[in-house]
Amino acid sequence: MSPSRLRLSLGISSLVLLVAILISINSILLRLPPTIYFLTLSANIVLLFIWVGLGKIIGFVSSLISALFIFLLFVKYNIDLEPYYFLSFAAAVFIGYRFANKFFILDQEYKVKTEKIEEDTNLLKNELDRNRQETEQLDWRLARHSNLSSIIEKFSSSLSCESVIEIIVENTYKIFGKSDRILFFLVDTKKQELELTYSKKVGITPYIKMKNGDIFDRWVFKKRQPLLVQDIYNDFRFSLENQSLDKGFYSIISAPLMSKDKVLGILRMDSAQKSFYTQEDLRLLDIISDLASVALENTILYRRVSDLAITDGLTSLYVHKYFKERLANEVKRSLKSGKPFSLALLDIDNFKDYNDKYGHTAGDLVLKHISRILTEDLHGGDIAARYGGEEFALILVNKDKAEAIALSDRLRRRIENTPIILRRKKTNITISVGIATSPPDSSLVEDLLRDADRRLYKAKEKGKNQVCAY
Repeated sequence: MSPSRLRLSLGISSLVLLVAILISINSILLRLPPTIYFLTLSANIVLLFIWVGLGKIIGFVSSLISALFIFLLFVKYNIDLEPYYFLSFAAAVFIGYRFANKFFILDQEYKVKTEKIEEDTNLLKNELDRNRQETEQLDWRLARHSNLSSIIEKFSSSLSCESVIEIIVENTYKIFGKSDRILFFLVDTKKQELELTYSKKVGITPYIKMKNGDIFDRWVFKKRQPLLVQDIYNDFRFSLENQSLDKGFYSIISAPLMSKDKVLGILRMDSAQKSFYTQEDLRLLDIISDLASVALENTILYRRVSDLAITDGLTSLYVHKYFKERLANEVKRSLKSGKPFSLALLDIDNFKDYNDKYGHTAGDLVLKHISRILTEDLHGGDIAARYGGEEFALILVNKDKAEAIALSDRLRRRIENTPIILRRKKTNITISVGIATSPPDSSLVEDLLRDADRRLYKAKEKGKNQVCAY
């Protein structure tokens, strides 16, 4: 019960008793005039209400005023002041004070209990809000991590490196649902540098200029650990003086894709806002990178296995079987498009002499030497294969007979003028080349091979180290 209601109930019940007591006390004052008697009794009743209803301070002030009023009243009527005249007044003040004091104590206890209840209520409310926020966070994290299973399924459905990288980038952006751009760098194992392979931009994000990564990507590549930067211009780990950077971003999270102790690639997300990413974001990106590492490594292994099936282990050129398949496809393409192509067969002059003079190891070195030159000089879709033994075959796409002769002669001269060291001796190698063109020579695979082979032996018969196309 509130103090006001308590005061009202106690006051009403007590006043009934007090009025009776005061009437009895005032009955002693029968010698008073009726007006004074009535006023005295009324004043006492009012005082009781004031003490009980308004508290001690107002009750005390009202009692002083009432005492002065009664004194003046007695003076006006020339009544002798006797102590018992004030018995009813004193009783009213005493009883009112006692009630007011009791109500004050009850009121203080009520306030203390009310404050304690409010404090407990606030604590419970804060706890409820905190639990609600934690629940929302857990739901959000659960939704994020549940999407990881779908990524794993998509990874397992593709063995193409390009497809896996696209899945990584697109699904990472989908899971995070935020970022102004996401970049994927693949590591060039030969040059040991980063190459931007796939990117996704949102809105009016500026053009990506740093195709080989910037200072942050190099840090991840070197340290082999994830990176979180809240403000690129205020991070003690990086000095941006004389550094080239893409404009328009401030926050970064980045994680390496690792295979044992090697970095396969780097997955990075940028935002134009400062302090945009959290440690939770970085942990999730690290998990995605671990999953992506397995998928990417599988595609690399698959490609290596595929390459072993179609490339020669010694020279790294295509094998004879695969070359024949490509030659048949090129014949079909040429007939359909009407564009010519040429076939060239190359044979190393006096190859047996190298084996006899320097050993079979020297012969392997010669084959590798020729293969390297062919790989470096062929472009635009041209194909080089090890045709057998010391013979090589070239498919020269969209090249007529004159162009094929010019290219073959350039290769012949470069091989002749590029010596090789065998058993500490500088040795020069020469080749003979036979060429057939479709059209006009033929539009059949076997006929082209036969014409090119016949012209190769013709070049040999003429003294070797030359090109024969007729």
